[in-house]
Amino acid sequence: MATPEHISKSDSIKEIIARLGGVFPMDEEAVSKFLPRGIEFTSVERSGVSAYTATGRIRARDSAGAQKEYFIKVAYGEHGRIMLNGEAVSSKMIYDLMPDFIPKPVGFGNYKQASDAYFYLSEFVDMDVNTPPDPVEWTGRLAKMHKQSRSPTGKFGFPVTTCDGKTAHTVDWEESWATFYRKLLLGVCKLDVEANGSWPELELATKQVADAVIPRLLENLKDSEGERIKPCIIHGDLWEGNMGIDEKTNKSLLFDAGSYFAHNEMELGHWRCEFTSVFRDKAYTEHYKKHYPPAEPEGEFDDRNRLYSLKGAINYSAGHPNSSLRQTAYNNMLYLIENIFHIPDFTLRMGAQQIAEAIAVSQDLDSLKEETTTITTDKNDSATSEEEDYTLFPRSFLKPLPYLLGFLLTLSTLTATIYFPLIPMLSTGFSVSIQSINLTVTVYAICQAISPGFFASLADSPAIGRRPVLLCLIALYALGSLGLSLNSSFGPERQSYGVLIAMRAVQSLGGSAIPALGYGIIADVAPVSDRGRMLGPMLSFCNGLSAAGPVIAGGLALGTGGYVWVFWGLLMIAVVGLLVTGFWLPETGRAVVGNGGREVNGLWRRSWGSYLGKGREKKNGGNDIEQNNRSVSGAARVKVVWDPMAVFASLRIIFYPDAAAVLWMIASSYCVYYTFQVAIPTIFDEIYGYNPLFIGLSFLPGLAGMTIGGIIAGKVIDHHYAKVAIQSGLDPNRKSKAKGNDLENFPIEKARYRRYVPWVVAEMGVVAGYGWVVQNRVHPAVPLIMQFLACTLSTIMSHTASALLVDIFPNSSSSAYASGQIARCGLSAISALVLQPLVDAVGRGWYFTMFSLFVGFTGITSVYISLWKGMTWRQERS
Repeated sequence: MATPEHISKSDSIKEIIARLGGVFPMDEEAVSKFLPRGIEFTSVERSGVSAYTATGRIRARDSAGAQKEYFIKVAYGEHGRIMLNGEAVSSKMIYDLMPDFIPKPVGFGNYKQASDAYFYLSEFVDMDVNTPPDPVEWTGRLAKMHKQSRSPTGKFGFPVTTCDGKTAHTVDWEESWATFYRKLLLGVCKLDVEANGSWPELELATKQVADAVIPRLLENLKDSEGERIKPCIIHGDLWEGNMGIDEKTNKSLLFDAGSYFAHNEMELGHWRCEFTSVFRDKAYTEHYKKHYPPAEPEGEFDDRNRLYSLKGAINYSAGHPNSSLRQTAYNNMLYLIENIFHIPDFTLRMGAQQIAEAIAVSQDLDSLKEETTTITTDKNDSATSEEEDYTLFPRSFLKPLPYLLGFLLTLSTLTATIYFPLIPMLSTGFSVSIQSINLTVTVYAICQAISPGFFASLADSPAIGRRPVLLCLIALYALGSLGLSLNSSFGPERQSYGVLIAMRAVQSLGGSAIPALGYGIIADVAPVSDRGRMLGPMLSFCNGLSAAGPVIAGGLALGTGGYVWVFWGLLMIAVVGLLVTGFWLPETGRAVVGNGGREVNGLWRRSWGSYLGKGREKKNGGNDIEQNNRSVSGAARVKVVWDPMAVFASLRIIFYPDAAAVLWMIASSYCVYYTFQVAIPTIFDEIYGYNPLFIGLSFLPGLAGMTIGGIIAGKVIDHHYAKVAIQSGLDPNRKSKAKGNDLENFPIEKARYRRYVPWVVAEMGVVAGYGWVVQNRVHPAVPLIMQFLACTLSTIMSHTASALLVDIFPNSSSSAYASGQIARCGLSAISALVLQPLVDAVGRGWYFTMFSLFVGFTGITSVYISLWKGMTWRQERS
């Protein structure tokens, strides 16, 4: 054990420990005066983690030889004295109230030979600090502490100064809770300005909150029985890092208290902040409200909770300069001002001079600043000036990018839609049954499931990247199309059914992974808030082109009397896609080029157009896309080796519980679309007697539904994200790298599945109705309309769930989408295989009814599982 001689007044506690090589500084004489006479120390060692103190575990024996253990905290200087004395008094008050809710406090003092070193001593308790507490038990005990506590003065405040982290609270006694909270909030705002500098809009919003929002929400609060709210002792810094579970009793415990007497709901304000993860689960707040009903008006509970979260967020920002919580607090202030007083965008309606004048006349905020040095009319600039842009790719590249990707995606979707109308003709041409041609569809679907898992992992790898894999996939697709074209050109006598199956498999292996890379590229260049507006054009452009596939196939087949030119056409499309990608699309993989600021070289990584334009680049400063890859000077080049086990990344994703729930929604919604595509040729051939051209035309309503569904999905995704972001106190338009993909503590499941279940229910009704309509040979206009509706709904749901899947795996977006491809194609392959036998067995009416019930109820279940546990599972996985 270190003795007092090791401790110098000129050292901080961290410097003391560093000099001692990790040995804990211990003053036996000072500590022993708080312990029973005859105690003998046997060891002291570092224990636990603390940002602002040194913490240790003392082992000792009493005079009877019994083992005793104590927990000690040591801090240095006047601030250390305030912090540890505040904790000692807080812990004593809580222990006297509920002895089983906090480790027993033993004493507070200072080291004798180093009088500026202070310590707090308590009994040592073995705790599990990793397992989240049971919401019912934990909130019940917390509510009990709040209810049983009594302020010694009947006022709000505390007899000694306490701290939240390293920040001292303003805890002078006040009769009014509104007055107390106003002073408490302005105190941390002052520290925030000192730490982060002036931000005029935030300071003006703080004035509005202090002068208008706080009185409006807090001055007339009543408890659930109509009485004035009573001051309750609160922990003061309560998040999952300051509690644990007693391993002996299995009961929840508090520690690191920095208490004061407050409105009990103040305790829950921290649970809304981004530094909290476990307690952001609504289950904790909802269970607490059952134990301790909200104050009246109850309908303003969420507004009060948002108001109380400001103290925790701004306090965190003051202690962690450049933290995103400063922006979160500002957004929450705007929400309260605009929603309570109905002042839309109040800061944006004022000029910079007006803002400066408003701040200058505020006496409260004069204490928060010395001089306003920078005025900005963009509320995001101050918070993001130090943050790196999410992407450096120029707008001239980003604007056409979704349309190029949409064109490339047609190599997957068009290959399917152009093939379905040919099923009856292929059956005749190859002299096999419809079931045999449906087998080629199943083989194609199986390869659709296999291909993305392999190639997407390569694309996510920093050793390879997106562009080389994309070029290889297009080339592989072109090879399969060439094989189909040549096989079909041999004539009925020499063409081979085996070659048809094999080349369709090659085609599928090449084309099926392209959508995964498309989603990955969008995730590379677009932050979460913008993905919908890029996915929308990509998907609608792809679906629009794919909608022409059946018409083209039917027209070519009817005009030429065969299907050979259909396959030659697919080859031509592949060649065009290969050339455009090669000459225009650069590497975008964030593992390779970051946000576009790392230099890459080689024909595989750089667009071929950048080599052809080298002379022009020297004159004009370079191609604006490729220039981004040279824009960060001194970027380190690191040799990265590809891990072969990475090919199983998409398979591993399937087994994560948060992913599995989303994957089922993707698979079940896509399966509806796929089942319709397989069923249409037979229905309109056998029931309505259509020729190949008209069968092709019968696909148009469904494909139009896909196109419109893609557009709607893009709009809905961004709209719902913005709504939930605002509710969570975040800026929905944040573009920085720091927040572009940071969803660990954001309820993205709630954003993506907002108002989602009605889509599922509507789809169930349409699918079931479709079966009975065609079985009863209703006029073809009716099933065509229902195809449009079913495919629209299916596309909206599938794309929304796919966006969620990419969101929850931000560092392996292509692999994530590939896992979705595996799930949806696996289920679709089964659907295609069993479709005809089941229809023959029970009829189309009952088949589509059972099918709708199956995908509907399982889909709704998966949605509610994601909303219930998705965020928790995701955080545990992270």
